[in-house]
Amino acid sequence: MNTIHATLFLIAVAFVGCTQKPDLPEGTPPLYPLTGTVVYDGQPLTDAVVVFNPTQGEVAGSAMTDAEGKFRARAYPPHDGLPEGPYIVTVSKTKDIPLPADKYGQTGSRTEDVIPAKYKNAKTSQLTVDVAPEYDNDVTLELQAK
Repeated sequence: MNTIHATLFLIAVAFVGCTQKPDLPEGTPPLYPLTGTVVYDGQPLTDAVVVFNPTQGEVAGSAMTDAEGKFRARAYPPHDGLPEGPYIVTVSKTKDIPLPADKYGQTGSRTEDVIPAKYKNAKTSQLTVDVAPEYDNDVTLELQAK
């Protein structure tokens, strides 16, 4: 479910133009930049969805990794940053696997996880970050195949 929400969030971000950023909603907590890199078995993880689930508060955020595995978290697109506090981080990446044609010549595909499923579940990811104004807020998330 987190992956679906993150994907919808990233699609919304993609539709935001290059115009001036709209004002944040009234009552929005201060946002602090959170950037970082996702590394899987020592290599940058590209095109992964990263979700920041608050352990206190109600504002979650998400990001997508680039070609170097780098990300910039956003809770209120197009504004960068997250509210102060601790977060449990989930990471997911999938790929489509083509299926052979059936007896009618119809083809399709199935989705397969690229990284272990434990990383896409907040209860099992074991990835955490703390966001605060006095921190550097630049992190490396290291994932392992085993």
